[in-house]
Amino acid sequence: MGACYDGAGRAQRCLPVFENAAFGRRAQASHTCGNPPEDFCPHVGAAGAGAQCQRCDAADPQRHHNVSYLTDFHSEDETTWWQSPSMAFGVQYPNSVNITLNLGKRGLGAHALSLPHWGPEAGA
Repeated sequence: MGACYDGAGRAQRCLPVFENAAFGRRAQASHTCGNPPEDFCPHVGAAGAGAQCQRCDAADPQRHHNVSYLTDFHSEDETTWWQSPSMAFGVQYPNSVNITLNLGKRGLGAHALSLPHWGPEAGA
């Protein structure tokens, strides 16, 4: 019957197995870096460390960071990520980005969506 039910079939407290509900799903982003090509400088390392700037180019398979990277297979050997347009060089458009991810399920209350954030804290 499973770990969430006792021998009599009654529901009991349990922790279901983690499932990456977003893996392989289609994601959409209102804005993505690289069109036109641009530099971006992720915030990495200790405070005051030099910027580690990189180039984002939507037309270059080695330098794009499209939205499909939000739901691809995680590999330590080949790191991929989605990248929004940079605001590092005084560009203030867009000032927000919308991400849509259809998990193919109703009642999202049983699922959690966690997106890591590598930018400065809000209001910083």
